[in-house]
Amino acid sequence: MKRYISKDQVNFLIALSLPFLTLIIQRELWSFINPFVWFLFYPAVFFSARIGGLKAGIISTFFSALIVWYFFLPPELSFRLVNTNGLFSIVIFVLMGILFSDAQARLKKANLKTSEALIDSRESHVKISQLYEKTLQAEKLKTHF
Repeated sequence: MKRYISKDQVNFLIALSLPFLTLIIQRELWSFINPFVWFLFYPAVFFSARIGGLKAGIISTFFSALIVWYFFLPPELSFRLVNTNGLFSIVIFVLMGILFSDAQARLKKANLKTSEALIDSRESHVKISQLYEKTLQAEKLKTHF
């Protein structure tokens, strides 16, 4: 029995990989963007939520926060914090990531409802047009007799 991965599962995995891809890119660009530790991780979380949904966005937010904390906040390669600014920036980033994820989930839901309403509207238009044609035919028959 073959088991296939759904499109949603693939999107979820892609979304979860973005923080790690961002880590690689940021390590390469670190000499140019230092001290802006969150610079590339905000878009990573935004697109994780866009691609993978609310859950993937929130998980990516926490992965990103841990990555930045460990690799980029002083002292590097440690989960220790030497000042409260680091903790403050982590908290702000996590809150923003949750807000991004929630906004993307709401946007996706609104787009789905809009699409459904448009389909319903088109179906109703077809039915009304058919009824109008039947009314015209009935009027012709009435006039004919």
